[in-house]
Amino acid sequence: MVQILGNTLENKKKVYIALTKIYGLNKYQTLFLCNKLNIGKDCKVKDLNQNYFVKLIKLIEQNNLIVENNLRQKYRSDITNLINIKCYRGIRHIQKTLNRR
Repeated sequence: MVQILGNTLENKKKVYIALTKIYGLNKYQTLFLCNKLNIGKDCKVKDLNQNYFVKLIKLIEQNNLIVENNLRQKYRSDITNLINIKCYRGIRHIQKTLNRR
């Protein structure tokens, strides 16, 4: 098993499918990253060495993809901004949290 950006990728899965476990990456983006790194669709996680994963992280940073904690933080700050300006969507978030109590 390989750990990348805080997620454990299973060895038996294909690379482009296993990378979708990373929060913020969808199938299209993972296929794009695999094509950039010349990783075939049939390649499995266990077939790759550590250099590919280092290149993968660098490629994510180069393409300015927001993933994991940064994306969660941005999402949270957007919701708090909606709540602060008291727009309809922000009010709905407030009502949702009040109903949970």
